[in-house]
Amino acid sequence: MQGVRDALLSKYRKLIFQLARQEHYLAAQINIKPGMRVLDVGCGVGEPAREIARFTDATIVGVNNNDFQIDRANKKTAKAGLSDRVSFQKADFMKLSETFRENSFDASESNYIIHHADI
Repeated sequence: MQGVRDALLSKYRKLIFQLARQEHYLAAQINIKPGMRVLDVGCGVGEPAREIARFTDATIVGVNNNDFQIDRANKKTAKAGLSDRVSFQKADFMKLSETFRENSFDASESNYIIHHADI
């Protein structure tokens, strides 16, 4: 049983590393720099936002239409000690102009949301 547990734990650690590497690549590709304000559209529970904030020292604002996920994201962010640079709020990603002023962000990313767009 210990061998199975160790194998699963090893696969989990590799997955976490691969996801972090993907977020680092994304941040580099869109040239996120320290101090920038970045919008994470469809943030889920906020793991990409937290990882990009750690990697770039940017400020990340995540939006989602799911209250449960926003609550989880805020709790996980507080636990990670990143609440000063990462925040989350409820918003419809198809109506962001109703939530944010024009030119509110230096960059945006929407890694896992486009398939939900009603276009």
